[in-house]
Amino acid sequence: MSEAHDSARPEWERHEIDRHGASLPPLPLPDGTSSKYERGTVLVVAGGAGCPGAALLSAAGVLRGGAGRVQILTHEMHAVPASIAFPEALVLAYACRKGGAELDQAAVRKIREADAVLVGPGLGSEAPDLARIVLAESSTDACVLLDAAALAGVEPAPLRPRCVLLPNANEVALVAEDADVFRQAAEDVGSAAIELAHRTESVAVVRAAATAIADPGTRVVRVLDDPCPGLGVAGSGDVLAGVVAAFCARAPDLATGAAWGVLVHHEAGRILEHAVGEVGFLAREIGDRVPSATQRLLVGADPTR
Repeated sequence: MSEAHDSARPEWERHEIDRHGASLPPLPLPDGTSSKYERGTVLVVAGGAGCPGAALLSAAGVLRGGAGRVQILTHEMHAVPASIAFPEALVLAYACRKGGAELDQAAVRKIREADAVLVGPGLGSEAPDLARIVLAESSTDACVLLDAAALAGVEPAPLRPRCVLLPNANEVALVAEDADVFRQAAEDVGSAAIELAHRTESVAVVRAAATAIADPGTRVVRVLDDPCPGLGVAGSGDVLAGVVAAFCARAPDLATGAAWGVLVHHEAGRILEHAVGEVGFLAREIGDRVPSATQRLLVGADPTR
């Protein structure tokens, strides 16, 4: 590991996330008087030319995670089909010109208005451009979540406040100048998350068989080490990113929202293990189980409910 990592590591505390969420700070559910606006508006920037379904999976994760509104900004060739396939979402389009992304004023306005913006699922070479646009244009109060190819648009330096990075073990190196630092991320997600959070001053969620959430503000890394094999399927990370975005849009702090999103996604996988089998369920089925997983966890974590 790097010298910076060695000096930072002793200052961090490692907390294990128990399966029922009792070890996490509480996350309030929306009450019966809250409107869709108060539950948060999440803009999903996703679905490149070759992977339109990623935007739909993430958007489903957003709404299943309890957000009030979801909007999709996707490749221009997918905008109309996406609006038909996902009638709950407002759908906008970006254009690709010579590998770069072009947005109209309506899209930029939605970036500025959103409570949370998720960038990355299913994007191609345009992802770094879109990440940089979102980082520059989003509200200072908004949460920005960067996933998958969008991580290539991140410099290994402090980012703007209220950022969450969501790499799997193979994607961590997209943010590093020296990829060797992260070559063992799959074996030590906690150390990788700490290093990434330390470099970018952002909440880092590093995913492998275990998942670690590192918060540079509190210098706490929370680790969920309870492998669920069925979650290792195409599209699962897209759903997770949407769920985390929904929780971060209403959480008291980003690390708490990210930890709850990770745990709820995991619990949805456990529900499917019993209903379908340990492997073989689909990512779209994970999203469908998120509301019941959330209810089970929040009731279990709070004995008064």
